[in-house]
Amino acid sequence: MTNIKLIQADAEREVGIGMLLRQRREELVWSVEEVVRKTGIPKHAITAIDQENYYAFWGNALVLDSYIRLYAKKIGFSLLMHEHLITKAKNSIKPSNHGVGFIYEAKLGR
Repeated sequence: MTNIKLIQADAEREVGIGMLLRQRREELVWSVEEVVRKTGIPKHAITAIDQENYYAFWGNALVLDSYIRLYAKKIGFSLLMHEHLITKAKNSIKPSNHGVGFIYEAKLGR
């Protein structure tokens, strides 16, 4: 019964821009390192995008946007039909609970 619920949850989950970029990269049989070489984007950023870990870009929505666009261009992936997914990724940067924001502020010494 649990497996059925997991399959249903996966089917209902919207595919994100990171997943689409990773799938295209894998179709080309490119490693993360190859994308890093061709784009100049840091490895941790490519990995974060591939895993849709947009919190890694917290406070840097413009950087995330530019990295997604450059990554897509280099792998020949058209963003024409996927602008809403980029917006969704940028909007997901913000932490969902106030505790995360507090921890971030504390690290900055504010």
